[in-house]
Amino acid sequence: GFHGRNRKGKAKLADVLARVETGKIGKGHSIVFENWDRFSRQPFDAVYPVVLGLLNRGVVLASISPELILTPQNKNDLQVIFSFVLPIVLGNLESKKKSDRLKDNWTNFRKTAKTGVMLPCRCPSWLRWAGTGYLPIAEHVVIVRQVYQLALAGTGIKQIMKTLNRQGVKNLGGRGKNWTHPTVGRLLRDKAVLGESGAAGI
Repeated sequence: GFHGRNRKGKAKLADVLARVETGKIGKGHSIVFENWDRFSRQPFDAVYPVVLGLLNRGVVLASISPELILTPQNKNDLQVIFSFVLPIVLGNLESKKKSDRLKDNWTNFRKTAKTGVMLPCRCPSWLRWAGTGYLPIAEHVVIVRQVYQLALAGTGIKQIMKTLNRQGVKNLGGRGKNWTHPTVGRLLRDKAVLGESGAAGI
């Protein structure tokens, strides 16, 4: 990934690298990627030491597109290294461009929000976009209040779900007709109920 998260935590690649470190994967093993940018989109100087460490342990690395195999024997072959570097560099540049564009968009959104103009983003199910701001949908607000009143009274999510379905209350949180455990749970965790926007930093 662009930030190297695929090599950290519970990511699958992180698990593979951990197995290499413990010796469970080593000489005679191969790791195959669809494309090198699936291995990483970080800058090359952050990626190559990891690759070199794998090769030095006898692990063979291969990509399907382009068809390329890195081995402990060809790790110093300039032509092979260039073929390996190019997809990673291009992937890094593409990811950085997207990241910068997204940051610029959020900067503009925040500036717009500070002027008092509401942004036409995805509305919570109990609101509607009225062109310049959000207005409550009265019948949906009643449902939201009912869910929270049940929760405040100590009613569990499963029982709330059963109560709403038994009463034929319209499902605000899902595509189906009936309320489910996840839809009730999401509504109770939704910070939009407190008036918070899903747009970070706004």
